[in-house]
Amino acid sequence: TEANLAATDSSTDTPTNSFCTLNPLDNYYPASTFSEGNCKIATNASNQTFNTGTIGLSTGKWYWEAYLTTAGGEESIGITDIVSTGTGIYGGKTANSYSFKGNNGDIRNNDSNASYGNAYAQDVVIGVALNLDDNEIKFYKDGTVENSGTAHSITAPASTSTGLYFPMFGDVDTDSVVWSVNFGGSPAFTVSSGNADANGYGNFEYAVPSGYLALCTKNLGSDGG
Repeated sequence: TEANLAATDSSTDTPTNSFCTLNPLDNYYPASTFSEGNCKIATNASNQTFNTGTIGLSTGKWYWEAYLTTAGGEESIGITDIVSTGTGIYGGKTANSYSFKGNNGDIRNNDSNASYGNAYAQDVVIGVALNLDDNEIKFYKDGTVENSGTAHSITAPASTSTGLYFPMFGDVDTDSVVWSVNFGGSPAFTVSSGNADANGYGNFEYAVPSGYLALCTKNLGSDGG
C-alpha cells in the first residue's frame, strides 16, 4: 500500500527505457544541490555556471520542460556542447552555448545577447524544443512558443567541440535559483495535464510539439540521435 508518496515520486523511468536526468558528475564547479532523483537543482549563489543533462544529442528533434521553482537575478536554460569548466563560465558564455535568460528574454550565445522572447519569472514552465535536423532551438513559456514561433539558429553539432549538445540549466547572476526539470521520465514538479510524445513516451505538462520526442533511450534507438 502506497503511503506518503507525492505525485512527483512517480516515475516512468525503467531499466528498459532510461530517461535523461541532471548529471551529478558534472557538478564540481557548479556545486549545486541535487534532489528529486537528480531532476531538481538549487544552484550555488557563489558560482556562476551551469549543470547539464546526462544525454548528449547529435541529431533528431527533442523536447523537455523545467519549472522555475525559485527565481534569481538572471536565470539560464538552454543547451551547451561542453560540461561546466569553471565558475564564471555561465550559460551562453561560450561559442556553442545558448541560454534563454529570465531577466530579459534574450538568448545569450558567445557572451552576446540576441533579442528573442519575453522575460520570465518564478512559477513558470519553460519548454525547450531542440531541432538538430535543422539546427535551431525554440523556447516555450507555459505552453506558448516564444518569438512568434521563429526559431533561433544554432551551430550544427558536428561543428562543435564535442559533436553533441546537452540540456543546460543554471543562473548567470550571484543568486541561488531552483530548477525543477522534467525530461519526461521523473518530473520534479507536479504535472497536471499529462502529455506524451508521438511514440507514447514521457509525461509532460504541455503538449509536445509535433515531431519532437522525449529524451529517453527508447527514442534514441528509434531516432538515431
